[in-house]
Amino acid sequence: MNQKKFAANYINKSELIRNVHKFNPEMSNKQIIDHVFRIFNCKVGQNLVIQSIGNQKVRIGLINSHSLINGAAANLLKLCRQDIRVATSHLRGLI
Repeated sequence: MNQKKFAANYINKSELIRNVHKFNPEMSNKQIIDHVFRIFNCKVGQNLVIQSIGNQKVRIGLINSHSLINGAAANLLKLCRQDIRVATSHLRGLI
């Protein structure tokens, strides 16, 4: 029986979506789907895009506060001596 094996550097569809979103966070879901297909020749669905990077309306709202959130996260890590486990523990305490 022949089984296909993935190469060691195989990226799943969710990672392709995240990479495209990281390149241009202002893209709509439709633009992301088209871009993934054009660049990687891989079809992805609307549901997978939402599951991978979130709802488009929420993402657009977060774009404006992205730098503020990154600054706060960097400051929290600095205060926690770069220990992400401690920082995560503090964040979970807020929820």
